[in-house]
Amino acid sequence: MKRRTRKKAKKSLRLIALLALLGVGVRGMFWVFPALNTFFYNLTVFSAATLMPQGGAQLVKDALAPAEPEVSQPNPPVVSSSPESSQTQTPPEQNQTSSASSQPDTSSQTEAMRPYDPPIADPENDGTVVEETFATTGNPPEYIQYGNGYIKNITEETAETLQEILQTPWESGLGDNQSPQVLIVHTHATESYEPNDDLYFNRNETWRTNDTLYNVCAVGDVIEQRLTQAGFNVIHDETLHDYPSYNGSYDRSAQTIKSYLAKYPSIKVVLDVHRDAVVRSQDVIVRPVTEINGKRAAQVMILAGCETDTMSIPTWKDNLRFAAALQDNMNTLYPTLARPVYLNYSRYNQHLSSGSLLLEMGGHANTLEEALYSAELVSDALIKTLNEHP
Repeated sequence: MKRRTRKKAKKSLRLIALLALLGVGVRGMFWVFPALNTFFYNLTVFSAATLMPQGGAQLVKDALAPAEPEVSQPNPPVVSSSPESSQTQTPPEQNQTSSASSQPDTSSQTEAMRPYDPPIADPENDGTVVEETFATTGNPPEYIQYGNGYIKNITEETAETLQEILQTPWESGLGDNQSPQVLIVHTHATESYEPNDDLYFNRNETWRTNDTLYNVCAVGDVIEQRLTQAGFNVIHDETLHDYPSYNGSYDRSAQTIKSYLAKYPSIKVVLDVHRDAVVRSQDVIVRPVTEINGKRAAQVMILAGCETDTMSIPTWKDNLRFAAALQDNMNTLYPTLARPVYLNYSRYNQHLSSGSLLLEMGGHANTLEEALYSAELVSDALIKTLNEHP
């Protein structure tokens, strides 16, 4: 009797499994037909419940249940590329390949971002904004001078080696303006600015928005317009490479850059426009600001990548020459605008093309107005540099 019961149970289990597989297959075939889909699902569950009342139906339901969606953080952390930052919550994703320096970001954002509305003062959640004008020069050997500009070298390349590299003038290779010459992209396009002009910030602020009127895309617009007015052929791509997911931003922007370079080989300059984030503590953030011609401007920093034995950037020397030439003109035209070029072991997608730079247009504590004004000033220096180095 017991043996017969066990045989019957085994047959029931086999039948349940067959019905479950049938249900899965049929559901897949008829997924586009909701009525048929529901019918076969209910038939499978009913059969399982009839053959094996205790748990059979639930077994099939579990087998056919859709996978749970992954839950991730709604917003990436505020990050800083700044050497002046004393606290960086998560290092910026810089598509590094060196295992010694690579620190991947694992955060992501999946929710729609908030509209860019000025925050309401909230004493319980407010922190302090410190205004500071960072030095544009430095002492050797860490700081290397080129014209009126300076390069902060945190690599193992010697000052002598870098000076020798810089003795060869940069050549943009720009042709006529009948075809695109300059590409502007934003790896972290949702980066935005402090909506409050006072010396406090709301700790609930994310400094991110997918509204291109208020994030770094607006800064790129100014650069595009000024270069176009000067006669250059410019493409400005406003793809939000860091939305809805922050992780993998550099990989996605690399694909965008590659597609433009393949379509327009005439592009010789690639500018990745960001904004920095200088964080002193949980309660203190820094606004890098200066006054130029009676108007407040966000200070700017150029980032250039240097290759290593395990991270190839065949164009890094050419990119450094471009960075030095632009820095020289920025400090010549507007002496307090630019912090020293930051040369470090990161790729920033600069391996894809010569004439590639990353521009940090102010920080998250700056206002959008300050950053937009800086974009005008940087454009003046860019125009001068491109005309001097055809």
